Amino acid sequence: MPNDAASAEALEEMFVNYADSYAGQEDNLRLQSQIKAFTEKLQGILPFMKNMWDAEDARIQAIRLLADHLFTLDHHIKLESEKQAQIEQTIANLTEKLNMVIPLTHHK
Repeated sequence: MPNDAASAEALEEMFVNYADSYAGQEDNLRLQSQIKAFTEKLQGILPFMKNMWDAEDARIQAIRLLADHLFTLDHHIKLESEKQAQIEQTIANLTEKLNMVIPLTHHK
């Protein structure tokens, strides 16, 4: 009979181990299923994320282009302002020389 008790105990231990193993596999299968579902959702989201990144890149490029145009316009305005100031100075110098050559009293 001790043999039967040992066999029964061994058989019970085997079933307990099998049940634990099965439960572990069931948990693994559940986790794998959850991972697969998450991965599928992520694959669905990726195109939207790429579109957002592309739109952000386009926005940044547009800002850079506008900044370049602004810098160029500002530079041209400064050049034109300097030219205008030079012309005004030249006119003032010529007027002064003209006034020295022909006094204003003769213009009356």
